[in-house]
Amino acid sequence: MTIDEIRRQYDRVGKLPVGAVDTLRELLRSSDPYAAITMVGDFKLADLAGCVGQCLTSDDPMIRWNAICVLTTRLRIAEYAEPILAQARSEEDEVVRGAALVGVGALMPLLDGELKRRIGETLVSVLTDSADLPEMRSAAYEGILSALDVPIRNRPSAAEVLNFDHDVSDEVLAQFRAFMR
Repeated sequence: MTIDEIRRQYDRVGKLPVGAVDTLRELLRSSDPYAAITMVGDFKLADLAGCVGQCLTSDDPMIRWNAICVLTTRLRIAEYAEPILAQARSEEDEVVRGAALVGVGALMPLLDGELKRRIGETLVSVLTDSADLPEMRSAAYEGILSALDVPIRNRPSAAEVLNFDHDVSDEVLAQFRAFMR
C-alpha cells in the first residue's frame, strides 16, 4: 500500500484502510519518511510518534523539520520537548532551528518545572539576542506566542521578520515570564 492509496481510500470512505498504520510505520523507517511523517500529522496518529521521533536525527534537514512540526504542533507530544529544545539551541540548519523554537513553545503548556523554565529561558534569550539571526528571533517570539496560546490571527505574520521595536509586546513578554515559572 502506498501513501497515495492510503489517502485515496481515506478520502473515499472517511477512515484509514486496514493495514495503513503498519504501512506508515514501515515508511517512517525508510530512507524517505517525509510523506509518512506528514500523514501521521494529518491523521493525528499519536501511536506512531515514536517512529516520527526517530526522524529527529535524520541527516536530511527537511525530515527533521517535518518531524519537529508534527510532534510539536500537530500531535503535541510533550515527551519530545527535551530533544527538540536541544535542536532549538544548537541546530545548524536555520529552518529546522526555527521550527524547534516555535515547537518547544507550543509544548510549554503541557510541561512544568525545570524543563518548562529552560524552554522559556531559551526563547527569551534568543528573542532578546540582537546578535542572533532575525529569523531565529522571530521564531522565538512565535514560540512565546504559541506557549501563551495567542490565536494565530492575533500574531504578527510568520512570513515576515519582526520589527523588534514595534512587533514585540512588552506586555506579552511580562505575561510569558510569569507563565514560565
